[in-house]
Amino acid sequence: MISVFSTSDNFRHGETIRSLAMSFGLIKVDSIIWNMQQKPVFDMLHELRPDVLFCSSFNINDEILNALDEYKNTKLVIIGDKPETEVTKDCLICYEENSPKNSISYHLRPAANVRAIRGKYNKIYECDVMSVCEQKSFIMNTVSESYKTKIFSFYNHIPDDYRYLGKISLDMFSDLVKSSKVFLEEHDNVQNLMNALANGTTVLTKNKIFLDNDNIKIFNKENIEEILKESTSLKGPVDSPTEILENHTCLSRLSDIMSILGHTKEVSLCKELITSLK
Repeated sequence: MISVFSTSDNFRHGETIRSLAMSFGLIKVDSIIWNMQQKPVFDMLHELRPDVLFCSSFNINDEILNALDEYKNTKLVIIGDKPETEVTKDCLICYEENSPKNSISYHLRPAANVRAIRGKYNKIYECDVMSVCEQKSFIMNTVSESYKTKIFSFYNHIPDDYRYLGKISLDMFSDLVKSSKVFLEEHDNVQNLMNALANGTTVLTKNKIFLDNDNIKIFNKENIEEILKESTSLKGPVDSPTEILENHTCLSRLSDIMSILGHTKEVSLCKELITSLK
């Protein structure tokens, strides 16, 4: 089996596409990232003849759809809510919020990236509050300096903040969050929350997410100090929650998608690996 993933300028879709592509690699199935700006879709389909093509809903256009009419054995999976370009070809829409009508669909909820769930405690990384931001943090400015806080980013440099320690990789994230008492998410990046939860860390977020978990605390400007005091008084990260390892990793999402598409071998490979995570 060969799967192809289109690149996406949309941050959230790009993260999802990379997680799913990485999951194929974990089960030893060929996956290829296709830069649609550099290689025309018809050329890509001719050279690779993929079984599945994953595209962001922001990138679907008539050129892709017309080319797929010529390569009918390639199944189309659209990541994101229904695209503006009308899609008449049979496809699977992995929607985020709005379930499409008259289409095969799957509710693609955020999930922990398997690369980020095997964190190990390191005393050097220890802190009370950790955060990952791609823009300047405001709520952290209200946090008392009595807490040892560390701010990182994946992509963007954050200027003029003494707590900002630089960019990190996803692999480094797991060790850092495992060594932190609290992970604070200010900008509603649920992917980061899921990765932190998968490491057993208490997470603070402004808004509820789809998951009920004792380690999720909802904060606002008025109660942030109270919640931090309560959360940092705990001993720190616990064992990774079985519920998340079994049902809410990118491998779980890939297994569901492959099941809908009828790829039973890949479903079995995903489930075997999920079992080994526990």
